[in-house]
Amino acid sequence: MLTRRVIIVLFSLTMLCGAPAKAEELYAISDVHSSVSGSNHTIEELARLAESKGVDIVFLTDHTRVAMSYGLPPFRHVLRVRKERPSVQLFGPQKYLEEVARVNYVVKRVLVVPGLKAAAYYYWRGSYFKGNLTALDYNKQIIVLGLDHPDEIENMPVINGSPTRANLKENLISSTIFILPLAIGLYLLGAGGGMRRAGLLVAVLSLLALINERPLSPIRADPYTSGPTTGPYQELIDYVDGLGGLTFWVMPTSRASHKLGPATLITEPHEDDLLKTRGYTGFEALYGDALKLHLAGSAWDRALGEFLRGKREKPPFAITGSDFWREGKSKLGFDQYQIVFPRAERKTGKLLADLESGRMYARRRSDNGLFPRLVRFTVQDAGSNVIARSGETLVASGPPKVTVELDTQPATESLLSLTVVREGRAIKSVSVKTPARLSFEDNEVSRGGPTYYRVYAKDRKGMFIVSNPIFVDFM
Repeated sequence: MLTRRVIIVLFSLTMLCGAPAKAEELYAISDVHSSVSGSNHTIEELARLAESKGVDIVFLTDHTRVAMSYGLPPFRHVLRVRKERPSVQLFGPQKYLEEVARVNYVVKRVLVVPGLKAAAYYYWRGSYFKGNLTALDYNKQIIVLGLDHPDEIENMPVINGSPTRANLKENLISSTIFILPLAIGLYLLGAGGGMRRAGLLVAVLSLLALINERPLSPIRADPYTSGPTTGPYQELIDYVDGLGGLTFWVMPTSRASHKLGPATLITEPHEDDLLKTRGYTGFEALYGDALKLHLAGSAWDRALGEFLRGKREKPPFAITGSDFWREGKSKLGFDQYQIVFPRAERKTGKLLADLESGRMYARRRSDNGLFPRLVRFTVQDAGSNVIARSGETLVASGPPKVTVELDTQPATESLLSLTVVREGRAIKSVSVKTPARLSFEDNEVSRGGPTYYRVYAKDRKGMFIVSNPIFVDFM
């Protein structure tokens, strides 16, 4: 039997020496959990399942760390109870990456891309003794893709994560108040006599207070005192961005609430975090819950507007989220929510580049088994043959010509509601029957600055498409 190390070498050689990949339409699912973080399916079983359903890529999003702790004052970070569930950190980041490489070697038809789902922070309100103990923002999470070294995963700045020296200097400065009492206590310990007991007490209390300041904490925020903040999420986004990875907000319009022992875990909708944070790659626009961000004038449009005005370096892009744990768990199938790459290659680096550039769209299968297909979405300079597609920028001298073509898989006549959004405003809303084509020149657009177009379409049976924007600059 091949060892893991040999498998990784062979897999790497096939990637380097194989025939050049051809650009093709590829179908991916994201927000997928394996047995590493509590799913019923191993990574290989997920790849086989994808193969059986015609899915080309699986973006794994196993939890990096699933842990919760609650402590009692005055030393909440020392005198605490901690519960932890399966995660990549417990499984082992090195072992996790090796297993993905092994599966990619044995399942040729499907590419598995290792990823993580990170809960950067939560904060406590209420009291255990009063029966109203509540952990807020526990399910506020970010998908991380593109980290391919164990140390990068191990050192991610998440609450209850592995100790790190990233904030050591800052935390030690705030801890200096306890260093002098500790030194006095140690001095009294050596003095002998009745001062020995006092020295021991002072030293122990000072040491507990010093540890309670969390000098090796991976995040700056304190779940007992910091309250609601996007700081830890921005730390995570910046960390991943610095390593060349991608980050996506998970289900930002969803609400979650459940009990864990004596505590209630609540996460409210947080679409405004798309505006409060910077540098992330995108967000889940389609998933099995309340959907708002595709609508004209949403937080997505406001963030895209900030990008146009130079207040944001990166535009956020839309993907889907399956939140898949087990086949048959609900009426939603394994492949219900998909990311479609219209012209992609079966290479991890190429796919991540497409995600970062917005060269994909999100779709949901209808309840009667039909997938919508965005055959074409382009913006063309009416005075030339130059066109742009999702994620691209068109430099135009005349009015932009917008073209949208829709179909279904399998091909059938279906009634869809199609909306074209320009810079946060719905400029076309029409009903079309597939196969459908809409093409028009936008003569009302202001040419005083850059703009963008995006589209979405849906029917009453759950079929849904959300495109990514096409940007337009005017000469």
